[in-house]
Amino acid sequence: MRLAVVLMAAYLCGCSSIEMVKMDEGDQSYREVNSAVRGQIARLDLHSGERKNVMALRVAPDSVTWFDGKTNTMKGEPTANVREISVRKAGRGVLRGLVVGVVVGAAVGGARAVAQGDDPVSDPLAITRGEKLRMFPIAHAVYASLLSTPMGAIFAPRQRFRFESTVFPTRVTER
Repeated sequence: MRLAVVLMAAYLCGCSSIEMVKMDEGDQSYREVNSAVRGQIARLDLHSGERKNVMALRVAPDSVTWFDGKTNTMKGEPTANVREISVRKAGRGVLRGLVVGVVVGAAVGGARAVAQGDDPVSDPLAITRGEKLRMFPIAHAVYASLLSTPMGAIFAPRQRFRFESTVFPTRVTER
């Protein structure tokens, strides 16, 4: 039963929906990308197949620049060579993991209470079905959220900006 809760939480935390949005022409599109990656480690995918994790990324119409921590220098590529830029949204993943853990845990706790019913009267620690229905959902919700919240952070969705045939990037958001 616990394995089912963990697997369900991992599945729901890792799932994401993708929405393609064409960005307006002009500098506004690059400002949006720069705003999304500011202060974060971004993943830069190039058309050549090379993938880099970069800091202090800055996108302009003609070039993409970033800070290379290994050499302590600024590096760059022409914007035309960039296929995709993405950043993790850990806060969304944590929130999603918490919600999934609470909902799934409460449902499993309620189902367990209903399935077990009343304890035998001869048992000195007997618990009635009604008491179980009040305790089990809360206990299971807490337990499952303690497992699913860190998993939500690990499997956090990414916000992706795809640079396709047009000069302007396409924004892909994951929820």
